[in-house]
Amino acid sequence: MMPPHTDERDLDRLARTGAVPDDHTRACRACSERFTFLSDFYRGVREELRTQNEERISILSSRFVAERVLLLRPFVAGTGPAGTVKGTGVLLLAAQSAAAEAGRFTTVATFAIESTHLLARIVKDRAERHHRVYLLAEDPELKRHVLIGVGGPGVRSPLVPTDAEGVATLALDDGGDWTSSYVVVVAPRATFPLAPPLHDGMHATSTDLQLAIAVEGDGFCFTVTPPPGERVGHGLAVRDDGTLVLREIRDNRLSLSHHEVERITELRLFA
Repeated sequence: MMPPHTDERDLDRLARTGAVPDDHTRACRACSERFTFLSDFYRGVREELRTQNEERISILSSRFVAERVLLLRPFVAGTGPAGTVKGTGVLLLAAQSAAAEAGRFTTVATFAIESTHLLARIVKDRAERHHRVYLLAEDPELKRHVLIGVGGPGVRSPLVPTDAEGVATLALDDGGDWTSSYVVVVAPRATFPLAPPLHDGMHATSTDLQLAIAVEGDGFCFTVTPPPGERVGHGLAVRDDGTLVLREIRDNRLSLSHHEVERITELRLFA
């Protein structure tokens, strides 16, 4: 019996970090081809981002709205190590490899922003019928537990949180215009490290935000005090098992159940 193929997320992580693949990935033709495809992709992207040449990276946006909100535009590259072609509008990497096009996962679009060397790769999972986005950044805090969304003609998704590796699942329809689309990445306004058990009357401070914790019903109420004229829109509870709980903050109040906070490690607040 043949061993199972290496998971796409593991292949992606190996390729992004430059790690040596395991014996199965090297021996299995399908896994080896996919790993080589992803390695070439990331090598090409890093080379393009290092050039800092406007003729080779033509649609890289500057910061959007504020420092914590980044707008990524379609990545347009010159002919580079990954075999990309300038003028395509969007990097359609799946076209580079017949194996990638015929497999379960297909890269459909890539977006980038030059000022922070942040890149988003959107992959379609044909088996699960959803899209997955991978963030690549020199600064891990630009991809870890941030909010990400996609917008454009026929392409739109609500903001969702990324995991510790900068990966998130998106509900996107097929047939959108990727060449006119964009990716929004929202970094947290503040981060509060927390350790259970939480109790009534706890307080915490992060930069210029105040957080008060109170027992409320079968859970906890987190009251946020921002500076005058500011608001906080969402709170993201990060648990030690990798579970993420995203909630809207209304009237500076965020409610979470006992179950949701029993393994909490930090609370991230977003404007």
